[in-house]
Amino acid sequence: MRRLKNATALLDLWAEENLERPRRTLGYLLAQTPQQLIQEVGRNLGRGGIDYTLTGTAAASLIAPFVTAIPVAEVWVAAVAAPEQLYDAVHAEPVTDGQNVVFLQAKDDTPLAFREKADGLWVANRFRLYADLLRDPRRAREQAEHLRREVIGF
Repeated sequence: MRRLKNATALLDLWAEENLERPRRTLGYLLAQTPQQLIQEVGRNLGRGGIDYTLTGTAAASLIAPFVTAIPVAEVWVAAVAAPEQLYDAVHAEPVTDGQNVVFLQAKDDTPLAFREKADGLWVANRFRLYADLLRDPRRAREQAEHLRREVIGF
């Protein structure tokens, strides 16, 4: 039997080595608050029958609140969803900059695996969320450390 001595180091190594290059579709959705934006994106994707999971600071704000600003709601969506489907489902406008919604798509639906419900919305599993937060160049590293301590537990 083997015993893991440093789970934190293993998690950090996995997050560092997990170098996905998702397809990114940018959108803008009019919302009065960041929480309204998060709720609208999640509910509208669900109503549109598109599998999704919130990630980044948007997801972290639901399960381990720490940062106060959520400039962009990042969401992994089904690999087969076309950009037009995403815009129509969420009622977002396509943009090239100034986005507040970023749809992320991998080659398959692996990023949706083991997602969890929080406030009625699908949120990325805690390990994927940790890795996604570490890649965010804004204050997400602090959020990732908070998530690791408070939710992951090591």
